[in-house]
Amino acid sequence: MSVLARTLIAALALTAAPAAAQDAPKPAWHSVLIDRDAMFEVRGERRSRTSSDTPSKDDVFVLPLKLPAVREDSPPVSARMVCYAGVHKAQLSPSELDLDLRYEQFAERRKERGFTTDKIVRADKGGVRILHAIGQRPDPHEHFVISLITAVRGDTVVSVTRNCTVQHVPRALGEVDFLALVERNTKVRFTFPTAFLDNRNGFSPFKKFVGMLG
Repeated sequence: MSVLARTLIAALALTAAPAAAQDAPKPAWHSVLIDRDAMFEVRGERRSRTSSDTPSKDDVFVLPLKLPAVREDSPPVSARMVCYAGVHKAQLSPSELDLDLRYEQFAERRKERGFTTDKIVRADKGGVRILHAIGQRPDPHEHFVISLITAVRGDTVVSVTRNCTVQHVPRALGEVDFLALVERNTKVRFTFPTAFLDNRNGFSPFKKFVGMLG
């Protein structure tokens, strides 16, 4: 057999390699205008309640995952992350800027469904105030990250609630940073220049920019 023939046969064999042996396609990113003031960008499969081809605030996004098992020699744990986001708007007031108070009210309703909060992470980023709540419930096996992401436009508080739940089969997980997992696969973007509360002299504008998280 000639060198040319052997080369062609090798090339055909590579082309005919089974799809399972090739790299799986990465989940698509979706951009959702959840309000004229906020965008939600999320990776995963879109599950829509409507027949529209355009992602909307009513959509849920599902991302398949493989998480580490508690034993290093065990296979990964099958899981999926389900995310959605909504917007809350209200007249500017101290209570609307108190994210701890707002989350407490939210968490009380979820206790009846078995959710417990393990950790609270707070941050201020360029005119945007953030509270991340990380927790779980044992049955079904779920971990959650709920983020209250808040900015001020004029005399209006614009607050995005990002809700992501990681559901997995009933096997013990290894160490997983669920907040980092969520932030790698979702982004929240405000579409207006942000301003925020300065405790020394009331509300003072920050330099103009579009607040971007993630």
